[in-house]
Amino acid sequence: MNEYISIIIPAYNAAHYLENCLDSVLNQTYPNLEIVLINDGSTDNTKEIADRYQAQFPKIIHVIHVDNQGVTQTRFTGILASHGEWIGFVDADDEVEPDMYERLYNNVVKYGADISHCGHITIVNGGERVHEFYNTGRFAKQNNKEGLFDLLEGVFEPSLCTKLIRRELAEQVIKENVISTTIRYNEDVLMNYYLFKAATSSVFEDFCGYHYLARPDSATRKKFNEKKVLDPVQVYRQILEDASGEEYKDIVEKNYLTACMHAYSALYKQNGCIEKCKTLKQILKANRDKWHLMRRNDRIKLRLMMASPGLYKTMYRWYANHLQKKQYE
Repeated sequence: MNEYISIIIPAYNAAHYLENCLDSVLNQTYPNLEIVLINDGSTDNTKEIADRYQAQFPKIIHVIHVDNQGVTQTRFTGILASHGEWIGFVDADDEVEPDMYERLYNNVVKYGADISHCGHITIVNGGERVHEFYNTGRFAKQNNKEGLFDLLEGVFEPSLCTKLIRRELAEQVIKENVISTTIRYNEDVLMNYYLFKAATSSVFEDFCGYHYLARPDSATRKKFNEKKVLDPVQVYRQILEDASGEEYKDIVEKNYLTACMHAYSALYKQNGCIEKCKTLKQILKANRDKWHLMRRNDRIKLRLMMASPGLYKTMYRWYANHLQKKQYE
């Protein structure tokens, strides 16, 4: 355990959760570790908490204060300011198991991998419900293509926060300038795509090392956010353009059309989104010959949307109110 691990923590208005997050990283059983905490222009007490922890643990915690620049650029800032041979990410409102990074590191050493990753648990409303993803204990050592297939198929968690990444891969993604810092949603999928594409191999151990704290009462979950539905379209369009001629192109086509369908459905129910709806509808119609790649339920919904958007809107509203499972509510 001589190699250095750098944990990058972007923090924006995270004062209510930051102490628990930092304590969970400080309590790691892996001894050779640094924390790079970037205060991303917070307007609450995040700055004061960050500075206090840095004063208490000056050899471990390095705090950077920046104007608000978004999670992608904040992560890049953290990577460039870090010193570790390995990079990990933790969101400031989440927590990690004490042995998470030791187990991830042991796996990259044992299997000679460039990326080591694990599962996670989702904790709803402070422990009201806990969902495991998936804690089966299985191992998977994968080459470049196998890792990309499983990432794009959603076999494992697309979050950056369940990964330990060789530093050279992260620096390569920054140097190639392939990720727009304006993307605020699904940016993990895009960065993981380029990381797994550059990796020679990866290793997955299905234990729940990461704790994602879901708060369904937050404003971001209740308020409609146009970027939240359109960013995934941009992400998968970029991956699709990059994947031209690759074996996994059909998977990306499926993901792209599914993202377009979900965006069209969400925007159609909002006022002032007519032009964006028209564009998405044109994309979906132009790719009708690829609908067969989508899941059966998605194909059925898409056909109904195209044939009668008004009827679909009415039926979906009834379904959402009476039948849809509210996983995080």
